Amino acid sequence: THITAVDPEIGTYRVDRDGKSGPCVLLGATRQPRKQNEGKNRVETSHGNAHYIIRVTVETSPQPIRVLVVDDSLLMRKLITRILGSDPAILVAHQASNGREAMDWLGQATCDVISLDLEMPEMGGLEFLKQYALTHHSAKVLVLSHISTKGSPITFQALDLGAADVVHKPSGSISLDIGNIGIELVHKVKELAAEKHMRRMVRS
Repeated sequence: THITAVDPEIGTYRVDRDGKSGPCVLLGATRQPRKQNEGKNRVETSHGNAHYIIRVTVETSPQPIRVLVVDDSLLMRKLITRILGSDPAILVAHQASNGREAMDWLGQATCDVISLDLEMPEMGGLEFLKQYALTHHSAKVLVLSHISTKGSPITFQALDLGAADVVHKPSGSISLDIGNIGIELVHKVKELAAEKHMRRMVRS
């Protein structure tokens, strides 16, 4: 891997990899003494009077955002999966009918975002959040429930237990109107996945 054409001022740069050129992702830039050194995931370059050492990671083919959908309603799982799957950047990796099934799946797989209903048999959303907090997983939890209205006690409880955000799901006879919140749902999933990715880059 050979890094070329680095401009830390505007954050654009390219990388030559196996004879192909493609974009990089900026992880950080700091002022350093002038040196001439290029290498894998690291390049030093000058801009004006400042000298920068820049750590980068190569972007190959973008990986889709993996989502776990947890809802006790088969119809709702299908609708949520259809909404999320309409965006090419999102992949519904698995569906679970309750928190226990979700925990079992997470024992052998990973995802970026979890769409979580609150009222479910065997293990509801709040109990799932308690159990999930004890694991090493870093997926963001997005509560999607008809009882998670803005300012409701259960909404605050879910957030206190670790949920990253909440979307109110239509209930009762209008539950099929969940398509009306499709844009918000997709936006929230992408937003949470981006936050997870940024935290991972900072830690690295």
